Amino acid sequence: MSVVFGSVMTTSKRHLLVCLSFLVSVGLTAQKRTPKADELLGLNAAQGKEFWIAIPPNELTPFPVDELDIYIASAYDTDVKVFDAGAQREFTRKVKAGDITTLTDSLGETNWAWEVREFEVPIKKGIRITSKYPIVVYVLNSKVTTSDGYLAIPTAAWGTDYIHCSYYDFREVRNWAGGFLVVAKENGTHLDIELRGVGELDARTAGGKKINTGVHFNVTLDEGEVYMVKGDGTTRGIFDLTGTRIRSTKPVGLISFHERTTMPNLLVAGNGRNHLSEMLPSVDTWGLRYPTIEFKREHLNGIGKGDVFRVVASEPNTKWTVRYYDMSSKALMGQGGGTLAKSGDFADIIQSTAPTALTSGYSVWEADKPILVMQYSCSQSWDGDPSLDPFMIRVVPEEQFVSDALFETPTAAKFSKHFLDLIVWADTADANYINNLKSLELNSVPVWNHPTSQVPTLLFNHMPGNQNLHWVRIELGTTGKSLRLISNSKVRFGGQLYGYGAADAYGWPAASAYRTTSSIDTMPPVLVVDNVCGDYNVVANELRNIPNPPTTPPLRTDQVESGISQIFFDPAQPDSNFRLVLVTDTILRSVPTYKTFRFRVEIIDKTKDAFARVLVLDDGYNTTTGSPNQAAFVARYTAPKLSGLSGHISFGKHRVLSSPPISCRRTPDCRFELQRSTPWEHIVAGARKQSLRSWKRQNVTVLHRQAASMA
Repeated sequence: MSVVFGSVMTTSKRHLLVCLSFLVSVGLTAQKRTPKADELLGLNAAQGKEFWIAIPPNELTPFPVDELDIYIASAYDTDVKVFDAGAQREFTRKVKAGDITTLTDSLGETNWAWEVREFEVPIKKGIRITSKYPIVVYVLNSKVTTSDGYLAIPTAAWGTDYIHCSYYDFREVRNWAGGFLVVAKENGTHLDIELRGVGELDARTAGGKKINTGVHFNVTLDEGEVYMVKGDGTTRGIFDLTGTRIRSTKPVGLISFHERTTMPNLLVAGNGRNHLSEMLPSVDTWGLRYPTIEFKREHLNGIGKGDVFRVVASEPNTKWTVRYYDMSSKALMGQGGGTLAKSGDFADIIQSTAPTALTSGYSVWEADKPILVMQYSCSQSWDGDPSLDPFMIRVVPEEQFVSDALFETPTAAKFSKHFLDLIVWADTADANYINNLKSLELNSVPVWNHPTSQVPTLLFNHMPGNQNLHWVRIELGTTGKSLRLISNSKVRFGGQLYGYGAADAYGWPAASAYRTTSSIDTMPPVLVVDNVCGDYNVVANELRNIPNPPTTPPLRTDQVESGISQIFFDPAQPDSNFRLVLVTDTILRSVPTYKTFRFRVEIIDKTKDAFARVLVLDDGYNTTTGSPNQAAFVARYTAPKLSGLSGHISFGKHRVLSSPPISCRRTPDCRFELQRSTPWEHIVAGARKQSLRSWKRQNVTVLHRQAASMA
C-alpha cells in the first residue's frame, strides 16, 4: 500500500505492534522558545555546524593589540570544538542557548600567531570550529584604534568561484595594503587565480606578481591551509586587487581585507584609519537588487555626508543603477549608474580628496546581471563624526533575505554603542500586511514598536518606489549580546550590525542566506521510504528540472534542482532511539551535489519505544516566503508487545522442571504470534529450584525478549 503526502512517499505494512519509525535526531531542548524547523536558517545560511576561519592582517607588526575574539552563539545548548591546524591543538567550550561564548586571546583561547603575515605561500593557519547543533560565528581583530571583523560563512555554504573586493593600497604613515585570504577545508584543493584590479602600471603584489596580464596561476592547498595575496603598499588610491577571480576544485572560503586605511583613502589630511575585513560569498549567490541605509553618523562639519560604495560585476557588460532617498521626507535625492565592461570590473562611489555629499539616506542598487555591493564607513574627518571609523560590510541582496536570524554584537568593552540596521521585505498587497510586519520580533520584543528604534518606526518606513521594502534602525545598547530575529514566513529581512568606541569601529552583516541565484529551485526533495518492521530505507530525489535537461548555462528563471544538501533530525522535536546511516556517501558534499541520495534510519534498541522527525533539505527556497525547501517525515515506533503476553498466559499443566510449551515467532507480514516451542534447556536448568509462579514469570519475560529480538 502506498501513501503520498507532501513530498514524501512511504511503503506501508500492517503490524500487530506499531513499528513505524523514522529518523535519528538531535534531541535538544533550547532555552526560551525552541525554534521551529522552518525557522532555522538552513544549510546555506549563517548558522552552521562547521566553520573554517583565518585571521587577516590588521596593521603592520609590531603594533599594540587589544582583542582577538571569536564570538559564538546558538539557539541551543551545545558544545563547540576549536581546532588550531597549525599547532594541531583542539579544545572544547560550552555554548549556552541565547548567550555569547567569547573565545579570546587573554584566556589563551585565540592566539595572535594566527594572524596571517605570510604572503603568496600556503601556510597552515586555518582554525576549524565545529558544533553538534547550529551556531553562528563572528571574528573580531582589534588593535589599538584599528579594528574590524566579519561574519564567518559555514563551510556548507562555501563555493568554488569567488571575486575579491577590498580597497586601494594606502601608502601614508606606513605602507598599508589590501588583499585576500583563501582558506581550504579539504586536502588537494587546487586554486586557479587570475589577478585583476587597477594600478597595474604603478605597483605589484607583495610577492612581486603583476596584475591584469590575463595569465592564471595555480596553488594547491590542503586542509587548514591559507593562501594570502596583498598589494605591495607602495601607492595610495591607485593599486587595488578588487576584481581578482579565484576558482577552486573544492569549496573554499574567501576573506577580503585591508591592513589599515582612511575612507576614502585619497582624503587629504584624513583622520580616522581602520582595518577592514569581510568574508565574501561565492559568485553564484550574488544578487540583482541590494537595498541598504546609510550608517548612523553625526555629520558635524556640514560638508561630508553619506557612505562610500563599491559595485563589482560578475559578468561582462553589466548595467547597474542606484537611487537614494531622504530617510525622513522619502524624497528622491539622487540617482546614478553605469556599465561594467568586464567580469570583475568595479565602480567606486566615490574616491575623493575632500569631503562632499555621498550616497546617503536609503538606497537601492540594481543590475541586469549579478553584482556585489560593498558599503564603507567614512573616516572621522569626512563629516566630523568624533567616533565612527572606517569599516566595510557587504550589503545583503534581497535574494538572500531570511525570516529568522541569530547574530551578535562584540563583547569587547571598547565598543560603547551598537546599531542594527534592517531592510524588511513584506508584501504590501497581502491582506495581513500590517500584521505580517508586526510579527517581526527581536529577542521576543516586537520590532515595529521597539523602545530603542529610530523614529519613524518600521510601520511608517515603507520605501517609496520600492514596492515591498521597509527599513528600521535599532540602537542595541552598550554591551555585547546575542540577538535573535524571528518573523512569520511572510516577512524577510537583511541587515547590518556596527558600532564604535573612542576612535574605533567595527561592522558586519546581521542576517544573510547563501542560496544559489544562478537559477531557481522552489521544489522540495521527494522522499521514497521503505519501512521494514521499524527500519527504513530512504531515497531522496531531486530530479524535476524545467526544462529537462537544463540549458547551459541555465536562465535565472529555470527550475534547476539544486541537489540534496542536508539530512538531519529536527532539533525542535524530541527524539530518541534512532540512528541515521548515510548510504550513498559518508558525507553530503556541496560539490558536486547529489540529485539522488540513499540513507537508512535504524532503531537502536528494539525493546524501547521511539519517536523522531527527519528533515531533508536542498539548496533552494520558496521565492515567495523565503523559507527553505524541505521534506519532512514523522515516525513513531512502539516496542513489540504481544497481545495478552502477561503473567496470566496459560502454559497448561506442566511440571516446573519441564520445557514451556509455547514461544513467540514473527510472521512474514511483521505480526507476532505464540506457537509451540522447542525445549529451552537454559530455562529448564534454571527452573529446578523455582516455584511455579516464578517459572511462569520468567518465561513471560523470555517471550517478550523473543518478540523484541525479532522486530
